[in-house]
Amino acid sequence: NTSTAGVGEVDLEGGRFNVGSGETITADVDVENGATLGGTGTVDGDVTVEAGGSLSPGFSPGVLSSNNLNLTGGTYDVEVGGPTPGNTANNHDQTVVTGTVTINDNASLALIQFNSYVPQPGDQYIIIDNDGANPGDAVVDGGGTLGFAGLSEGSLITSDLFGSGESAYITYQGFDGNDVAVVVAGPIVVNGDADPDNYLVRRIGNGSNADLIQVLENGIIIESRPVLSVTDITINAGDGDDTLTRIAAAHGISPAQAVLAWHVARGIVPLPKSADPARQVANLAALEITLTPDEVAAITALGRPDGRLFDGDPETHEED
Repeated sequence: NTSTAGVGEVDLEGGRFNVGSGETITADVDVENGATLGGTGTVDGDVTVEAGGSLSPGFSPGVLSSNNLNLTGGTYDVEVGGPTPGNTANNHDQTVVTGTVTINDNASLALIQFNSYVPQPGDQYIIIDNDGANPGDAVVDGGGTLGFAGLSEGSLITSDLFGSGESAYITYQGFDGNDVAVVVAGPIVVNGDADPDNYLVRRIGNGSNADLIQVLENGIIIESRPVLSVTDITINAGDGDDTLTRIAAAHGISPAQAVLAWHVARGIVPLPKSADPARQVANLAALEITLTPDEVAAITALGRPDGRLFDGDPETHEED
């Protein structure tokens, strides 16, 4: 069925109920055993999926919107036809939530290949877009264990996603820090623009497989992925100040080596850390690189007078 706007409470007891594109249900929707909620419209109320029920956004694939989302049971079916959410065959399913997101381990996640899509390293699928303020509106467990059945934070979903041979991981702190995402193991690539930006790469957690690798741009989280899903990180400068890339290219070295050489040129002993033997060799090689005085001055000029990476006040700023 296709919905029409209405007011009240909707109990779905069987079959599939689709919220039509551009239409709104002004009601709480309870998806019970044997029922499925889908479509590309809006539920202006709470959506609760109980045992035996199913949430399946779109019309293959598609984006459904709701207020609070409670996945306390049943199955969340996600068709994946590409790395971007949307309503075409090359997109993937997504639920956009304007309230809170509750997921516990009585609910299951089912990933469904669509349109013969083949995952690529580094792809990610934001399957629940949690609109809460970064990072305040976190996904919660509702009294159970946080996460879909068998899928705690950072868990491996499969080592052969859709027969591609690629590994996929789950996070409940994805994208900007509070979305539910499936991440294909691979690189993080950030492409800058002409504006002067400050990037920070950090690992969040206690040293376990549930840790996150996050990239912040001017203090705002723009990437948040399970640590096991990240193979390497590349931050490409835009058309503005490309100082490090230019200097590195002039010496046939990496931007990281240029930074190490800059430290040495200024009489500072850098303490790089890496468990990768190849990177250890590259770090040591940077000690043999001699930058010109102009190159040293150019890199030094990239710093801010206050020495900060972004506008965080040290009196009030807290790391997540």
